Amino acid sequence: MVVVCKGNLKTVNNRLIDAELDTKEQVFFGFNVFFQSWYDRWIENRPYPTIQIDTANLLTTFLDDDKKWAIVPFSIANHLRESNQCHIYYLQNMPPNRITYQIRKKDPTSSAAEGLQIFDACVDFLRREQVNREIYELFTNHTN
Repeated sequence: MVVVCKGNLKTVNNRLIDAELDTKEQVFFGFNVFFQSWYDRWIENRPYPTIQIDTANLLTTFLDDDKKWAIVPFSIANHLRESNQCHIYYLQNMPPNRITYQIRKKDPTSSAAEGLQIFDACVDFLRREQVNREIYELFTNHTN
């Protein structure tokens, strides 16, 4: 989870100071209960955002000026950055990581085994790419 913003936000050691973010300018993207629980503790006594969305497609609509910002999954932030629509920032106190589960039959059929092996290889590749991207972001100036 990272912060996205069209404008430049003030950072210290490549991190945003949580308390300095104006929640009145936030576009709240609430997508699961784990994030919501963290967020309720994180916001403390600050005003709750007036703009709340539940789909990533609305981000570009509501992040319409340099002051608006949102906390989103890294994959969404990376897509927005690649299309030159935002900068990516890391919070001082990071939200919890997203957890993804892969559920499958205990004993798959022999005809499904080859497909599952290909799928597993693709998932492993994507996981490694995500970790490599996150490591790269931590060690580069990701606000440019």
